[in-house]
Amino acid sequence: MLAEELVELAQRVCRQKAEEQTIEVKAAHVDCPKRLYDTLSSFSNQDSGGTILFGIDETSDYQVVGVYDPQDLQKKVAAQCLQMEPRVRAVFSLAELDGKWICSAEIPALDISQRPCYYSGAGRTKGAYIRVGDSDLFVTEACEYTNSFLHFLPKISIILNIDADHLDFFKDLDDIRSSFRRFAQLLPSDGALIINGNIPDLEGFTEALPCQVISYGMDSSFDYAAVNLSYGTDGAVSFDFIKEGIFVDRISLSVNGEHNVQNALASLAVADLLHLPLEISKQGLRDFKGTDRRFQHKGEFQGVTVIDDYAHHPTEIKATLEAAAHYPHGQLWCVFQPHTYTRTKALFPEFVEALSLADHVILADIYAAREVNTLGISSEDLANALREKGTDVYYFPSFEEIEDFCRTNCREGDLLITMGAGNVVNIGEALLDQ
Repeated sequence: MLAEELVELAQRVCRQKAEEQTIEVKAAHVDCPKRLYDTLSSFSNQDSGGTILFGIDETSDYQVVGVYDPQDLQKKVAAQCLQMEPRVRAVFSLAELDGKWICSAEIPALDISQRPCYYSGAGRTKGAYIRVGDSDLFVTEACEYTNSFLHFLPKISIILNIDADHLDFFKDLDDIRSSFRRFAQLLPSDGALIINGNIPDLEGFTEALPCQVISYGMDSSFDYAAVNLSYGTDGAVSFDFIKEGIFVDRISLSVNGEHNVQNALASLAVADLLHLPLEISKQGLRDFKGTDRRFQHKGEFQGVTVIDDYAHHPTEIKATLEAAAHYPHGQLWCVFQPHTYTRTKALFPEFVEALSLADHVILADIYAAREVNTLGISSEDLANALREKGTDVYYFPSFEEIEDFCRTNCREGDLLITMGAGNVVNIGEALLDQ
């Protein structure tokens, strides 16, 4: 971009006081923005690419504030570009406007075969995970809490499970099933419902739906099935892909656990509906390394591997601990922070059963989130129930006590999982920072 073109672009943005699909502004008058990966990911994944314009502050009515140091800014932006996968090759331009230096970084669109582009720095991959182009497809997660998922108008829906949860809003499991049934009924006659075949009374649940119904699961009687699971040395799972009773191919994942096999089956069903070649689906599944706070490898302390997981429902806890069984380890330690009093009270026996899969359980206080404890439930109650079941369990009221206990008792080769939807992740990070 020529200097004159950069000035013209900046003046247009200041005049209209708005960004555009391909233009994003950053102030950068103090230092380089430290988290550009969302923007780099978004622009790289859309057909027209995009331009980051530094030196304009949208929080100050799009005033020109200039950049702190043009050379250092370019160096730091380029360093972030190199942390993207595939690497982003930004083209920089400089110009003077109103006596201040402004800078642009033009982000080219990646070839369709290289998308999505994401951040590959410390931790799991991050980024926008989007591809903006000519397609009319939009993919999103839908949550049942407060029936928010009933506001969508889907063409294809996936129901992974129907469990008792959010019982501060729903009356009981029947009430939850009723809401999921209403969600399924949103599908048009030319739509499709992809649903876990192990959901109880599946035939009754799907009866008289106007759309196509596709089942998946770990039984070859389902439309999409996985059999003959095997696990690599890192716990990553592979399986035989069966479609309508016929072997199709061997699928290899880079993530752990049977629950991810189920997720893969659902995605393969969607891919078939969209007429994607199997080789592209296989490659996409193999390249997927997981997300933040889902069996996320955080590091090691004293030879102990630290994993973090967002599991806060008994079904999720069971899936995570079963996945951990195939991960190399000595003893399995689970540091669990229950999430909300109502969930802990309503699903108490299920929590005890799921947590007992660990060799050792360490409990933190219940994370209140939006609630006040009017139920008289506590993590000490969980500890007592687990102890009665024969589980080696400990409760501590503070994170510092848990961290000290882990440093003293965990041994080289052990696996420690911090688990929960609250701030329990901080425990693992504190152990790694020692």
